[in-house]
Amino acid sequence: MKKLLTSVYFGYYVVLTSFLMLAVRAGVGMQTLGFIIEPMQNEMKWSTTGITFSLTFQLIVAAVLAPYIGKRLDIFGARNILTTGLVANGIMLVLMAYVQQLWQLTLIIGLLGGVSQACIGNSLVMPFISKWFNENRGTMMGIVSSGANLGAAILAPVVVLLMDSTGNWRSTWFLIGWLPIIISPIVYFILRKNSKTEKESTDKLTSSAPPPLQKKSPEISFTVKETLKTPVFWLLIIAWNLADFVMKGALLNRIPFSLEMGYEITDAAGIVVVYGIMAIIGKIGAGWLSDRFSPNMLAAFLSLFQTLGLIIFVYGANKTALYLAYSIISGLSSGGIIALMPIILAKYYGSKFQGAISGITNPLLLFAALGGPLSASVIQDITGSYKNGFILYILLSVATIILFAFLKSPGYSGHNYKSEKV
Repeated sequence: MKKLLTSVYFGYYVVLTSFLMLAVRAGVGMQTLGFIIEPMQNEMKWSTTGITFSLTFQLIVAAVLAPYIGKRLDIFGARNILTTGLVANGIMLVLMAYVQQLWQLTLIIGLLGGVSQACIGNSLVMPFISKWFNENRGTMMGIVSSGANLGAAILAPVVVLLMDSTGNWRSTWFLIGWLPIIISPIVYFILRKNSKTEKESTDKLTSSAPPPLQKKSPEISFTVKETLKTPVFWLLIIAWNLADFVMKGALLNRIPFSLEMGYEITDAAGIVVVYGIMAIIGKIGAGWLSDRFSPNMLAAFLSLFQTLGLIIFVYGANKTALYLAYSIISGLSSGGIIALMPIILAKYYGSKFQGAISGITNPLLLFAALGGPLSASVIQDITGSYKNGFILYILLSVATIILFAFLKSPGYSGHNYKSEKV
């Protein structure tokens, strides 16, 4: 049995572990927070903007920490970083059960949540995966990314059940907080030989002796300095910001907007489940297709579907439109876009310095981190409705289509670059 386990390429254990970790993080994270935040807000009499600012502060802290943590990933490996992120996530959720003031909520979500986001967010996990796979990188990154949506689809009903059975948002925070803490030793154990093996795997991926099951293929390796000099990188950052602005904003505000439109809480929970399933299909499909077709054109095509989904969601005005637009169309497209972001970065600039490069991109995405979740909440506080916020998301999504369509891959020769089509 031991011989069988050790004969399997270790990169697949990395994929399995990362999949599980993202499933738990998302299942007790932003994709299901709306079910607990709504009753907490009503009881504590806090404004929507105040709560959303707490979540935004988390993203700011994560953006500040990301360059440092990303560089540590390239040098030392991911085991300690990932387990630290899981424990921080669990402690944050447990402490949420005891908050009495809005500033306490902001500190707990901002500091502990920021550490967790920086350690186990996509900007850290995806570069980790890219170091283990070359030829099938897109497929593997798509599979890992889909873990977040599977976790949300499974745990959203669990969170609703806990809220119904306990009748207490504090108990729900406390109970779900133990889940990431419990799985942290599992992640630490599976990745116990991570540091040495990952270094060897990375060296093989970028040399003429690829690891088992990986096809021989030379890979470009941009440094952070070289990456920042390419105009394509900055165009990608603009497109990424707009796409993330739309997805983060819609993700956080979809539940309260559904309730505002007169749907029941069970309907809102239903769209989370169906959305999660569709996003899984979208992520795995986009990852597989990115190994065969131009990833930027795939992103443009999916952004078109994202726009259509949002239009139907806002103007459909019936339950069928709710499920069709947001759950199915937006689920497939958003899932695919999220998966393609790190895939494009790794395909354009290589895996060797992906930790540091991804760490640098995190603070550059603050426009999305700040504006996406906060925009619809501020508009709701001012106008009394989320609708205009979602109209803003539609307009920005149209701009995203155009930007992704014009992306090109930077060629690489020595320490110079040239722009050429994928």
